[in-house]
Amino acid sequence: ILLLSSLPGEGKTTAALALAHLYARAGARVVLVDLDTRRATLQSELELSGAGDLADVILGAVPPEAAVHRPHGLEFDVMATGREYALLADSVSTAGMQMLIAGLKARYDVVLIDAPPVLAVPDGLTIATAADTLLYLVRWQASPRRQVAQGLSALQNVGLRPAGLILTMADPGGE
Repeated sequence: ILLLSSLPGEGKTTAALALAHLYARAGARVVLVDLDTRRATLQSELELSGAGDLADVILGAVPPEAAVHRPHGLEFDVMATGREYALLADSVSTAGMQMLIAGLKARYDVVLIDAPPVLAVPDGLTIATAADTLLYLVRWQASPRRQVAQGLSALQNVGLRPAGLILTMADPGGE
């Protein structure tokens, strides 16, 4: 399940963490993969440490299992990078991404992927072609309609359509 949005700051990481918790609490084996390598935050926020990270996997330095970590107190695994790599996603081919995701799908019931925003960088579209399901996040009263339409159009141009739209950061008491 790939989480996408048009722009940064629309709640993809928060939604991905919430979904990971939800699926894990339901008894599923879950891994959350942070592929937004230009704004890498999960590894530091969850205080992950170990022999390798997602960047090492993409660069071929370690096997994928060396970059999977279980954060203290959580019921799901995380694969992330602690370093911001502006060009890391350029090293990933569609075939390489499909292989990485296929390997994770063989070990987990649910693979959640936090991807970079579609309009900010091209990485999200490359990653999206390897996912089974796309969820598109739109920030309540903040995401400009024009940019949401552009993001959805970019997906359509590569033959993809989200399974659904998620309204994030909504104020239930707001108008």
